[in-house]
Amino acid sequence: MKQFICACLFLLGSVVAFSQSEIGKKKSTYGIYMGLNHSDLTVKELPTNAVILTGLGFQLGILTDFHYKNWLSFSPKAELSFNTANIDIANSTTTETYQVMPVNVGLIGHLKFKIPNNRLEPYVYVGPHYRLSLTQNTGSSSEFPTESGLSFDIGIGTTKVLEHFAFAPELRYSHGFGNVNGNPLIQNTTYHNLSLIFNFLR
Repeated sequence: MKQFICACLFLLGSVVAFSQSEIGKKKSTYGIYMGLNHSDLTVKELPTNAVILTGLGFQLGILTDFHYKNWLSFSPKAELSFNTANIDIANSTTTETYQVMPVNVGLIGHLKFKIPNNRLEPYVYVGPHYRLSLTQNTGSSSEFPTESGLSFDIGIGTTKVLEHFAFAPELRYSHGFGNVNGNPLIQNTTYHNLSLIFNFLR
């Protein structure tokens, strides 16, 4: 895991170092992003002795914007996300915690629709988001790996071009479709999250 995180950080630095030329005149822009997320779970049949606990996590990633028109671009992204979504199952003497999608790699393809403006460039986007779970099965009877899953993203944001880079805060909602459950005590679990993201583009 440490090697994977180091590789991601290296890629982030490389994107910034090698991205050149002025932002509004390029056919593509590159960047990094980081943000906070809040997890949400939908469980088909939650046991009576179980409770869902969710909280804040964070993510970081790299992106490219391919500009087709001044109002349309395609934005593929790769991100590493740390999430807080647990299901606590109470037994007679102990409580078992099942972590749902605690760490995942996201492979994302967003179609972005922009409103050209001299000062701010508001935009909305939609697209698929595949979450590759990095959860390992420890061998314990109370811990189970989370399955990978497909989500659909929708988001809004705005881009402000500064002297040396562009800053783009955005709000993203990711709605899960597939069952990511790996715990035999739970019937069906779908993972969603809401993210506040800060993009830095060159």
